[in-house]
Amino acid sequence: MEITRRDLIAGSAVLGAGLMFGGNVAFAASTSKLQRVKESTLKCIQTGNDCLAHCTAMLGKGDVSMKDCNERVQNMLAQCEAMQKVASLGTATEANLKALAKACAISCKDCADACTKHAKHHEVCKSCLEACKDCASACEAIA
Repeated sequence: MEITRRDLIAGSAVLGAGLMFGGNVAFAASTSKLQRVKESTLKCIQTGNDCLAHCTAMLGKGDVSMKDCNERVQNMLAQCEAMQKVASLGTATEANLKALAKACAISCKDCADACTKHAKHHEVCKSCLEACKDCASACEAIA
C-alpha cells in the first residue's frame, strides 16, 4: 500500500486534533491563562539571557556583586525553559503542570529579588525584574 501526500496530511490533522482536544491540560488552566504563561516565560527567557550576559560581563570585570544575580538568573532560565516547553506541548497532566508552574513562580521570584538590588543602576536588570514578576504572576494563576 502506497501512502499518498493526502494520507499524510489527513493523518497529521487527526493526530493534531487528538493532541489538541485529548491533552490533559484542559483541566482548569484556561487557554488564556496558559497563553499568558507561554508569553511570559518567553519574555523571561529573553530578558534573562540578556541579564545573564550582563552578569557574566560584570563578573569578568571583577564585580562580584553580580554573583547572586548570576546564579538566580541561571536557575530561572532553566525553570522558564521547562515551563515554556511543557505549556507549549499541551500534554502535561494537571498535577505536573501545576507543580512546574509553582516551581517556576518561585524561581522567578528569587530572580526578581536578586534583580531588585541592581534595577536602579542597570536597565537590563530592571527589564529582567519586570519580566520575572509578570511570569511569577502568570504561573501562580495556574499553579
